[in-house]
Amino acid sequence: MAQDSGGKGPLAGLRILEFAAVLAGPYAGELLRLLGAEVIKVESPPSGDSFRGYGGGTTLAFTHFNAGKKSILVDLHDDRGRAAVEQLIAGADALFENSRPGAMARLGLSEQRCHELNPGLVYVSISGFGSVGPLSKRPAYDAVGQAMSGLMGVLTTQGPPSVGPTIGDMMSGIIGANAVLAGLAGRGTSGIGVTIETSMLEAVFCLINDQLFSYFASGAEPDREVRSAQSQIYVLPCQDESYVVLHLSNSQKFFTNLANAIGRPELVTDERFADYAGRMEHRPELRTMLEEAFRTRPSEEWEEYLAMQDVPCGRVLSIGEVVDHPQTESLQILGPLDANGVRQFRGPWRIGGQRPEAPGPAPSLGEHTREVFGEVLKPDALEELLAAGVLGGPASP
Repeated sequence: MAQDSGGKGPLAGLRILEFAAVLAGPYAGELLRLLGAEVIKVESPPSGDSFRGYGGGTTLAFTHFNAGKKSILVDLHDDRGRAAVEQLIAGADALFENSRPGAMARLGLSEQRCHELNPGLVYVSISGFGSVGPLSKRPAYDAVGQAMSGLMGVLTTQGPPSVGPTIGDMMSGIIGANAVLAGLAGRGTSGIGVTIETSMLEAVFCLINDQLFSYFASGAEPDREVRSAQSQIYVLPCQDESYVVLHLSNSQKFFTNLANAIGRPELVTDERFADYAGRMEHRPELRTMLEEAFRTRPSEEWEEYLAMQDVPCGRVLSIGEVVDHPQTESLQILGPLDANGVRQFRGPWRIGGQRPEAPGPAPSLGEHTREVFGEVLKPDALEELLAAGVLGGPASP
């Protein structure tokens, strides 16, 4: 059990060990840290998480994904380092890792060994393709996960697929964090730990359920346009060359509201568009009419007016517009500017009506080695391991 709660929140008082690097695993740790857990990032010498130096220096992305965590630097290839970490595992609530299958076992920290040390431990493994099957040993970064899950193939209709945001990494982190929470909930009932495996392939596969069931129903390969037609989605250019998105689904009410809003109430009784099936069949004609209408006003005017008419809509915003949007400010998703001029993510929840506080700065490499190992090692043993380079951290005060 953690001596330092890590912060306020429903996971306060829990200690979680993070054996993870780059994005997927660290994002899982970020979410758990925002929920109040103490997250200890276990890093290997000489330079720790490779994302620290991505592009030649400590990145803002590293700062974001590791804010508020504790960093310990330990050589797990050395028996003394592994033994010291085993003492931390014995007192932890959960451990998660995002290496290839078998990597932790080669370090002597398989799930079996960890459960010998701590029968109540929740052990979560996040890999690229899982621990079984012909792809299990292959490396995977975000774009590979998007491609192999089927997601990338339905993101664009023509030309090379667009990778866009790190959806594979983010979904893997979300599913991994959910696995930790599920394991902790189960342990609260049984008192027994559990091993949970997930992978980027499985996590991103969750995002294509709509297209998957369309494929099962029709046997046809779905693309982006199939989903847009089924959901009655239109991305329409406006007078100012920016875009408004409409998502009408199969609602007659919303189509009626839209027809009235654009001054074309007769479309509601037009036999081509009078029902959902007709709007599916005659989508190209309807889209042409909508494009003509939306070219008459700038996007902000359309968004305001359509919202007043109860039409599901929104402008296609840039990142800067999202950050400065009054709704983002109202929800307090981002914290205030910190000393480095960065606004930290405060989590996607309101708990008891309050947004979690920004978790503070990311740790420097090995910043908390002395503090954390000082809980389980005698002072002389700690100094000996530091002097031998098995542990790394700040110089003795």
